[in-house]
Amino acid sequence: MMQLRLNLHLLVVQMLAANIRKLQNIQSCTKVLVATALHVTSLRHLY
Repeated sequence: MMQLRLNLHLLVVQMLAANIRKLQNIQSCTKVLVATALHVTSLRHLY
């Protein structure tokens, strides 16, 4: 279970890193950060 959680986290981080490289404006960057915060919060509730 811990390994699955770690793999999921790494996958999300890689996706975010790829998206952030593509983003040009601050508004989109803010949306990504908010989505990340919500995702992390939901993960904490799940485990």
